[in-house]
Amino acid sequence: MLLFREGIRWKLFLAFGIPGIFASFIGSSLSLRISWEILSRALGIFLIAYVLFIIFNRTFKLSQKLYVAISGGALTGFFAGIFGIGGEINAVALSAFNREKAVYIATPGAISFVIDSTRIATYIKGGIGLEPSIISVFLIFIPASLIGAMIGKRGVDKIPQEKPRNVVAVFIFLLGLKLVLFP
Repeated sequence: MLLFREGIRWKLFLAFGIPGIFASFIGSSLSLRISWEILSRALGIFLIAYVLFIIFNRTFKLSQKLYVAISGGALTGFFAGIFGIGGEINAVALSAFNREKAVYIATPGAISFVIDSTRIATYIKGGIGLEPSIISVFLIFIPASLIGAMIGKRGVDKIPQEKPRNVVAVFIFLLGLKLVLFP
């Protein structure tokens, strides 16, 4: 998010983020009561269906009106809360806006930060915790993710502006397939 901070569009961030926070709380509260395997497969099917939809509707683009962003933020937050992963759902919602690369990376990063903070707090309050050994590994995960982001920024700079949606669609499809086959 910091590497692409010039791409944050604050109006889009607020329109997605505020409803996303509230919906994330609701979704994460519900997720504490539903089987992870069912949720995983349902998310996988949704992601695959979305990719097939945009492949066959290449010109599909959501209206960039405020009510569309608010609805997208609420759905993003709810799905992030209920499924436990937010970046993919955020990518699905914001890829439909078909924005430039820096906006597509930075704005969802900021939105994911606030939505994920809400759902993680809800999970902790609901009794879900991490083993102490996993917490200590964060000392490795955090610098590794920063290095990965810097490498990724170089790769993103080489992708032509009209291609990010296709690249994202490939990875969303692969994740959906993984979730369906190996929840």
